Amino acid sequence: MPISRAWRYWSRRFLRTVLQTRDSPRQIAGGVAIGAFVSCNPTVVSQMLVAAVLATAFRCSRIPAIAMAYLSNPLTAVPMYGGGYLIGAKVLHIFGVSTPTYHSAMSLFKRPTETGFWLVVREKTVELASLGWHGLLAMEIGATLLGVALAVPAYWIALRLVTGHRLIKAQRAATRAQERIERVRRQQEFERLVSGEPER
Repeated sequence: MPISRAWRYWSRRFLRTVLQTRDSPRQIAGGVAIGAFVSCNPTVVSQMLVAAVLATAFRCSRIPAIAMAYLSNPLTAVPMYGGGYLIGAKVLHIFGVSTPTYHSAMSLFKRPTETGFWLVVREKTVELASLGWHGLLAMEIGATLLGVALAVPAYWIALRLVTGHRLIKAQRAATRAQERIERVRRQQEFERLVSGEPER
């Protein structure tokens, strides 16, 4: 499946998932924001779990949070985590703290050689630890700043989308109900005319 078609497919599925969730618009928007924030964190193998736990803790929708955590995937991991690492490294350099090079940090996000969930977790944990304290701090600072920058607009966009979608659904339901009432009224008038009953 070409990237553009895959992007459209998953975008539609994500929107359908978000819009069909039964929670309040603010809970859904909060779940989207949490998922966007978590997706910037380099703990790839546990992002869905972290998103679900945070959504539960903040009483937000878990399904949109978990779905949004997929924002980081093999296609977006290097730009997202690389951008976050560069931001964190710049912040630390301002305070005179040296960090590992960009290439050494990004080499950690290559395809894992192990198979199985816990083996991959162990392998990635060892690789992240090899960055050292300064590298991990740079990555976490950058991920936090990037996550906040992504989560704030994601919250408001999701809130507007869900609120607008539900308003349109309510208006359509009201229109259909009014049309049904009008059809019943016309049917009753017709039956009265046929039977010769006087109007009340």
